[in-house]
Amino acid sequence: MNVRSFRNAVAILHNLSLWELEEAGVIARGNSKAWSRFNDDITTFILKLGDKQLEALWGLVQARQPDQYKEAG
Repeated sequence: MNVRSFRNAVAILHNLSLWELEEAGVIARGNSKAWSRFNDDITTFILKLGDKQLEALWGLVQARQPDQYKEAG
């Protein structure tokens, strides 16, 4: 990861919608507290995710990264 891909990943995270997070399984449908935590303190939200949810979130970010910024794994 370089500085540009890092900044782009942060921008992607801040532009994800509740619907996208629910659809991917990052946030359970109807869990407004999780959505609030995501918006209020995204870093802590990410650090507290389980492996399955973290992988889903990573997938959302990677799917939106330009090809030159995509990471393997």
